[in-house]
Amino acid sequence: MDKRRMNVLGSPAIWAAAFGLAGAVTAQAQDARADRADGLQIEEVVVTAQRREDRLQETPLAISAFSQVELQVRQITRMDDLGKAMPNVVIEPTPSATNGARVFIRGIGTDESLFTADPAVAIYVDDVYMPRIQGSLFSLYDIERVEVLRGPQGTLYGRNATNGAIRYVTRKPTGAPELTAQVNLGNFGRTDFRLSGGGGLTDTLSFQAGAMVLNNDGTTRNLTTGRDVNDSDFRAARVQLRQEFSGEASLLFSADYLADRSTPWFPVGLGRNFPAANPDGDLFTFNSTLSPPDGLNDMDQYGASLVYTGTVGGLGLTAIVSHRAYDWNFISDFDGVDAVRLHLRQFQNQNNTSVEFRLNGESDRLRWSGGVFYIEEANTQPTRQDVFAVGATNVLGQDTEAYALYWDGTFNITERFRATAGIRYSDEKKRFSAVSTLANGNPNFSVVRSDQWQTPTYRFVLDYDVAPDVMVYASYATGFKSGAFNGRGANPMAITAVDEEKVATIEGGLRSEWFDRRLRANATYYFTTYKDLQVNALSSIGVFTLVNAAEAEFQGFELELAAKPVAGLQLNATLGTLDARYTKARPGSGFNTALEPKSAPSLTWNGSATYSHRLGVGSMSYNAGVSRTGSYFQNTANSPTIKTEAVTLTNARVAYASENKAWEVAAWGRNLTDEQYIAGGLYVAALQLETAFINMPRTYGVEFTYRWGR
Repeated sequence: MDKRRMNVLGSPAIWAAAFGLAGAVTAQAQDARADRADGLQIEEVVVTAQRREDRLQETPLAISAFSQVELQVRQITRMDDLGKAMPNVVIEPTPSATNGARVFIRGIGTDESLFTADPAVAIYVDDVYMPRIQGSLFSLYDIERVEVLRGPQGTLYGRNATNGAIRYVTRKPTGAPELTAQVNLGNFGRTDFRLSGGGGLTDTLSFQAGAMVLNNDGTTRNLTTGRDVNDSDFRAARVQLRQEFSGEASLLFSADYLADRSTPWFPVGLGRNFPAANPDGDLFTFNSTLSPPDGLNDMDQYGASLVYTGTVGGLGLTAIVSHRAYDWNFISDFDGVDAVRLHLRQFQNQNNTSVEFRLNGESDRLRWSGGVFYIEEANTQPTRQDVFAVGATNVLGQDTEAYALYWDGTFNITERFRATAGIRYSDEKKRFSAVSTLANGNPNFSVVRSDQWQTPTYRFVLDYDVAPDVMVYASYATGFKSGAFNGRGANPMAITAVDEEKVATIEGGLRSEWFDRRLRANATYYFTTYKDLQVNALSSIGVFTLVNAAEAEFQGFELELAAKPVAGLQLNATLGTLDARYTKARPGSGFNTALEPKSAPSLTWNGSATYSHRLGVGSMSYNAGVSRTGSYFQNTANSPTIKTEAVTLTNARVAYASENKAWEVAAWGRNLTDEQYIAGGLYVAALQLETAFINMPRTYGVEFTYRWGR
């Protein structure tokens, strides 16, 4: 390894010292158990990231977890809020299409909305895989917890992911009657409603249901029409039924629906190189000649799943069958000026069916999980890209079939020393088609492409308990993302295939709790190499392309802290460093090693403090949080004019709850210092295109919550 890559945070000497300190201090730290005081221990977090229930502190993975209470107190109401609460995570809406999530973990992610680009970070809702980034920017409701894993994932999950996974775990039916209702009112006309409840229908049949309505007025004005855009208009609902059988077996049925009628996220001209693009200099005004005037961003998404859990032959059995689909009608203006420079229209129909069977076994020394996963997905989409004039309409389609076999097991070498090994074999087949028609109705071209990719991936972990609450681990994991097609190509020669992407990560970690679990300190060092990295770029004439860019290296350090120094006070903090670079550019890709990977800030950190105390017959709680994200480029060309500069965001919440927590009223504020920064951008000199998507300004409001039976 190049010596200049081994920064101080990643040096072996530092880690040797850290592990030595852990062993030396542990005995004194454990003596604090004799002085235990109620309410001073940090809440124990149980996760299922390894397909079994484990304490977070006993899981040798880079994982962050958030309970339902923590999500509410820290104002994590949508997926992109998670990015401000973890190290080395950047989550932003896809430009213009706000229902899509650009998730970058440790500098790698996917920001192409077309279905030909697979996500680098897998998203699951109750173990059901969501294959597209569109429709994945969830607003949260009726959630038990969220788990975010960093690094390659494959040997534990149905679909392989090269750089991480986000798992939403919804609240399940328990049979106990309960109801929660919440109203949130704020500036920009915000009116949010969330409702959830459940109970028993018979002795063995129970239900859980939730619904959500989100509305807020636009934050940006289209000067051409005089209307405000960039608003929100969501409706969502979920219902679950659980049937219990004898022998601890159960069948869970889930169904959900979401309707999004928000306007697209319109960009504004920056006016730096092309002043006519922003004549008034206001980042919350723009001009558009788009028809229809406010664009279109309508999505209807629905899904259903059946999950059976039971035993067979002394082994735990889980069987999951799911079907998901959405229709997305999208028309948007990417230039932000009163002219046609870059307009995009696409109307996508997506559906997928997946099946997974998993067995879990356990003996005195070995715990293991293995299974088979299959998914088939179909996409069709007429798309039209207007560059100065009406463009050709390309009817795109892709059918995907993928299956995998996987196994992962942990063997107790001694009572304190464990070894984990996992393997996965992936086989994926894709068939892509495009039929193009010119603006005058004449045929343009027709093309069909198909290919297949197979590969094994691995995971090896050694972890050791230095003391009862101190564990260290080292791991090596590989990941795979299948090849794909450059679906936005303007002619058959441009519709090329990209090779599969391969990744390998070395990771070392410390998981520790001190002073009778009043202090939690988790640290991770990672070093990741990519081969044939798949990157989405914008060409010099405004055409979106998918290419194998380069070989690349990413390394850094992650620190997560939690403490309860006195009764009623909880402190949380994280720190992430990232050193990212291309090491070898692929010939013909247009990349070079002087470029920096996009969405890869070198430093992220956040801190949060929550204090609660009794007041009268109830209790007060206060939360303040601050997050800092370093600067990073929004595009692969590293255009400085649309670079996101380093930004610090501050949120706060004050709440009063009744003695039995039956009701609560809270005042909240987000982005209190009203920071403005670029959360997405496009720069194409040939089109005189220099536009940015600006973050949400300062918001504030009140929240009312009522709970019964919980």
